[in-house]
Amino acid sequence: RSSPSCFRGQRHARLLIDGRLPVANPRSKMEMTGDGRVDVEGTKRKVQNELAAAALQDLFQKITDKCYVKCIVKPGPKLDNNDQTCLAKCMDRYLDTMTVVSQTMAVRSQQASSME
Repeated sequence: RSSPSCFRGQRHARLLIDGRLPVANPRSKMEMTGDGRVDVEGTKRKVQNELAAAALQDLFQKITDKCYVKCIVKPGPKLDNNDQTCLAKCMDRYLDTMTVVSQTMAVRSQQASSME
C-alpha cells in the first residue's frame, strides 16, 4: 500500500520518499576509452553503482512500507506525535538492524575468503 502525502512530512520519511535514487537504466551507454574501445572496468563499475542504487532504493521502499503499516493507524492530513515517534523509532531500528546484518555478512565473507 502506498504512503499518503502526510508521510512526507517526517524527517526520516522525507529521505525515503523524496530522496529516491535513480533506477538502473539497462540501456545506458557503455564507457568508452579515448580510442573508441569499450572500457570494461568502467562499464563494470557503472553497472555495479546502478545495481547498488537500485538495491538502496528498494531497501528504503521496504522500510517505508513496513513502518507505515506498523505506525499509521488512522491515516489523515497530519501525523500526530505518536505516529511521528513510532515512525522515527521504526526506521531507526530497521536501519540499525540492516547495518548489523551487513557487517556480519561482510565479516563472514571475509572469513570464508581467507579460508580458501
